[in-house]
Amino acid sequence: MEKQEVTRDYRMGDPILIGKCIEVHAFMQRDAAPFNDFNVMAPDIAAFNDNINAFQDIETDEELQGVVSEYTELKDAKADEVKVAVRAILTRAQNKFGLGTARYKKFGTKGMDAFDDLQLLACSKRVKRVAEGFLALLGAVGLTAAMITALDVLNEAFEKTIEDQRDAIADRDIATEDRIEQANALYKLLVDYCTIGKNIWVTTDEAKYNDYVIYDTPTGAAPPVVTP
Repeated sequence: MEKQEVTRDYRMGDPILIGKCIEVHAFMQRDAAPFNDFNVMAPDIAAFNDNINAFQDIETDEELQGVVSEYTELKDAKADEVKVAVRAILTRAQNKFGLGTARYKKFGTKGMDAFDDLQLLACSKRVKRVAEGFLALLGAVGLTAAMITALDVLNEAFEKTIEDQRDAIADRDIATEDRIEQANALYKLLVDYCTIGKNIWVTTDEAKYNDYVIYDTPTGAAPPVVTP
C-alpha cells in the first residue's frame, strides 16, 4: 500500500511551535510540583527540552532547498556545455551535408533548445554515435575523434548532474517527511502537557492557566483552515 502524504497536525509555523514549546517548558519547570501529581517528573520535563533542541537542530526546508538549487545550477551549466559541443559537431555536419539532407537529419537535434534534461541527454548521445559513423566524412570539415570523445565525457558528466539533482530532491522530500513527523510528535507532547497545565490552574489562577493555552484565539483552539 502506498504511504500516505505526511501532514502537519498543528496550524502554526515551525519557529512558532518551537517558541511555544520553549515557553511551556519554562512554565513546567516553574510548576514541577503540581506536574508531579500527574506523573510528569523532572526527567520527563528534561526530555521535553531535549526534544525541542533536537527539533531545532534538524535542517530546515530552506537549507535543503539550497542544496537542490546548487545541484540544479550545476546541471544547467553542464547542459549548456553539452549544447555547445553538440552544435560544434552540427555546424560541421551542416557545412558538409547541407541542412535538409538525410545525413544531417540523422543527428536528430531538431528542437533541441526546448528539450528537457533527459531528452537533451538522449539527443547528445545520439549525436555522439552518429558523429562516430560520419567521422571519416566530417574530418574534412574539422571533426576529430577527440571532439567526439569530449562529447562522450560531457554526456557522462551531464547524466551525473541529473542524478545528483534527483537525489537532492529525494533527500529533501525524505527530510521534509522526517521533520513533519518529529514536529508532530513534539506538538503532541506540547498538547498533552498544556492539557495538564490548564487542568492544574483552571480554578485557581487564570494567568497561569493562560500560560498553557497554545493558540492565541478567543477559545484557545486551533484556528480554522483558510481555503484560498
